[in-house]
Amino acid sequence: MSLRELLSRARDALEAIQEQTQSTVCELVTGAEGFRDDREVDAVAGLMTELDEALQPVEPRAGESIRDVVIRTIALEELGLETLETRGNDRLDFHDLNAASVKAALTQAFDDGARAGAALAGGQ
Repeated sequence: MSLRELLSRARDALEAIQEQTQSTVCELVTGAEGFRDDREVDAVAGLMTELDEALQPVEPRAGESIRDVVIRTIALEELGLETLETRGNDRLDFHDLNAASVKAALTQAFDDGARAGAALAGGQ
């Protein structure tokens, strides 16, 4: 299986998870009786927007390798870093990160590498 196919499958899985999560959030908020007023509708709409933003995959840039996309995704999702580019400003280039965030990022990187290695080994 090619990396392009793996990426396509991952996006399909992400979309399925997103749809299921949105459905579950609506059910939890509204219960069996549905929305009670416009405030609930607005609250769910806000939650859905946040959910959509959180589940959006990082889009590859022109000429960017799959490795770099994965690294940027981990940096954003696990460490909250919008960019890994040096911007020439200490306030923008240095970040305080707690040990748990760094551990989560390293674990994610290891797990992604193990999955990629297994997928490549299975495709040979």
